[in-house]
Amino acid sequence: MSDFEYTETAVQGLLKPKFIDTQLRGMTGPWSHGHGAITMKDYPDYRRVLTQARASGIQFRKATVQASLWGAEKTYTFFYRDPWEWIRGLVTDPSLAHVTAWKSRRMFYCEDGGRERFITEPWTANRWYEVDMELPTPNPYPNCWLPLHIWLDKGLITKHVKMFPIVLRPLWLPSEIRNASGNGGGVFLGFMVKDPGNPKDRTEKENYEFAQFRREVYQQVLEIIFSSLYERSWRGEVVTCGDDVPRVLYPGFLIESLDFEEAWNFTCCRSGRAKFPCPRCLVSQEMLHCLRRTFEARTSSGMRAVVRRAQNTSSATQKEKILMNHGLHDVVHFMWNFRFSDPYQAVSYDLLHFDESGKWGHHLWPLILDLLEELRLLRQLIPPKSPLIHCCRTLLQFRMMGGLKGMTDSRIEVINNFISTYEYWCTKVSEVYGKNFRFPKQHFVVHAVQDILSKGVLRNATTRTGEGFHQEIAQHYTKTNCREAEGQIAGEDEDQEVVARARLIIDDFFRHLQGEDSGRRIPKSKIPPASRDNHWIFGSALRRGDSRSYEDLYAAGDPVYKSFDPRLRDFLHNAFPSEYLTQEDTIEIEIFRCVYITFQCKDDWTECEDILRCNNNWYNSGPRRPWPRLRTSAFARSLQLPSGRIVDLAIVQTMRKSGWHPRTAWDGCAVYDEEKNFSFLLMDYVIRGALLVLVRPSPPSHSRSRLHFFVDVVDGDMFLRALNATNHVCY
Repeated sequence: MSDFEYTETAVQGLLKPKFIDTQLRGMTGPWSHGHGAITMKDYPDYRRVLTQARASGIQFRKATVQASLWGAEKTYTFFYRDPWEWIRGLVTDPSLAHVTAWKSRRMFYCEDGGRERFITEPWTANRWYEVDMELPTPNPYPNCWLPLHIWLDKGLITKHVKMFPIVLRPLWLPSEIRNASGNGGGVFLGFMVKDPGNPKDRTEKENYEFAQFRREVYQQVLEIIFSSLYERSWRGEVVTCGDDVPRVLYPGFLIESLDFEEAWNFTCCRSGRAKFPCPRCLVSQEMLHCLRRTFEARTSSGMRAVVRRAQNTSSATQKEKILMNHGLHDVVHFMWNFRFSDPYQAVSYDLLHFDESGKWGHHLWPLILDLLEELRLLRQLIPPKSPLIHCCRTLLQFRMMGGLKGMTDSRIEVINNFISTYEYWCTKVSEVYGKNFRFPKQHFVVHAVQDILSKGVLRNATTRTGEGFHQEIAQHYTKTNCREAEGQIAGEDEDQEVVARARLIIDDFFRHLQGEDSGRRIPKSKIPPASRDNHWIFGSALRRGDSRSYEDLYAAGDPVYKSFDPRLRDFLHNAFPSEYLTQEDTIEIEIFRCVYITFQCKDDWTECEDILRCNNNWYNSGPRRPWPRLRTSAFARSLQLPSGRIVDLAIVQTMRKSGWHPRTAWDGCAVYDEEKNFSFLLMDYVIRGALLVLVRPSPPSHSRSRLHFFVDVVDGDMFLRALNATNHVCY
């Protein structure tokens, strides 16, 4: 164990070879007088152990591709892993067998006699079901589709170095497993080759030729990487899986998580200024702003026929016209010959690049900044009922619905309504401010609902999980000599993987040796609940005493503890008349500053936890008080009532709905006025915390009031709770 633990520390700590060598020589020599537990004596020993261990993992291979650009032959070398070796390791892993989805499923949400289809993971959506219907019946083994999620994107590793990792994820495993870095998570397949830069001084023809060259290189690299999957996508392969059941497995591609630049490169389509710029459909440049129209879909068979027709044309002009009218380059796509895989329909809606950094970050937010600067110069405010505010709000509503973990029929209906409303307000913004919404990321809203129905909720396809991988590559890069770093990074990743796998095996061994403890453990920072039926647990105990002492302990002007004892007695008498609480009875209470609330999430109906904290001086930045639709100043537990009852309370400041509204009241706008007095509330009535933002500056008509906007977009659960209080009701 000592050798392994040191190796694990060195690999995870990214130690340089010279430091490892110095430490090993010291620990096996003069530092321990030759009596150390580590058997590795120097860096060569350390390296030899890791090299032997690498053989148990999936090792990188080396390959080259060639392509011609302007009469010069370009040769590129790259490193990659065999994806089938990785797939085989996952499906034969016994620890993953019980969470693996071998077949598609239909899920329904039932309430009050009604039933709605419920979509979450890819195996609950349509495309997987359609593939299952195409697969042959068991003869003798069951046939199973293994859909894949591919992500690739270039990113900055240092201020001046960009790299282009490719990551593959298994869509037959739950999202919390496949999106993590442990067993069952995504695999780093290798790097896409880096082509020479594209200077801006090139002519339009040279830019087109360079784009053609880049896509040719893409396809050659991807064809080599995924060559082991092609035959298996058609005939399958029998594998005895982790549950000891032999199955015929067919790999395929369901989701491609790409930003638009990589989507154009990956699908061999022309870019944003093309006549038909969408990698999913044949929408024309003039119709990109139309969000309620349907357009002819791109398919493997259709685009292959177009490229073949263009290649068979003798006239170069006619060939270019055919390709231009379909937004294509003259490149054969590696995925055309795969079964159950379509490179165009697999391009998926990405909330990060299409909404957050796309429509908002690159379009609406810059428009707002320009407008604010113009109004500042004119000393004016944004006009009342501005369409820009409504446009931003509707986009935010669409983003919140699109980011839900579960999707029902009624929620999809609400999304369609938001899309229609968003299109309407975009039209108004164009009329008032001259904004042009004819850009591809705006158009891709057309495909959002279809992606949900075909592949599961949109978070399945987000690039957010992949973007963080650049940080891991950056860590590996620090151990290279900064020259031809791809091969060195591949070796570092092999070391990380073999150490992580060994740690998993060791931890599993000791867990089984010691026995599993499945009981719920309450962390030391939490106070055990008064009843096991409670959905809350207190934490961060402040003090304990009787109710009469609290007013004396705190400042006389503190409204929280003013007349604390009589107010508490009145509340308990009204809440529990049978207690017969007299003035002579002492009420022992304990004050807490934190509560952990368990509630059922409206998003996917799973159990969630909210943490509410109260502090009069939170990190020297003033009071911190959460809002369970009330302003909470403290939590209290009465320790002794005459009957022995234990009562958990929250000391709250009530918020009431205000009659004031902003100049532009957006859909779902809710304003609350803060009551001056504090009161008590039974914890039984607290569901979860909420976020309210102080209105600044205070309106002249309410200068003495403290008005707050209710923020309904903190998460999907809160958004649905607020949404169901409006006209947009959905399960």
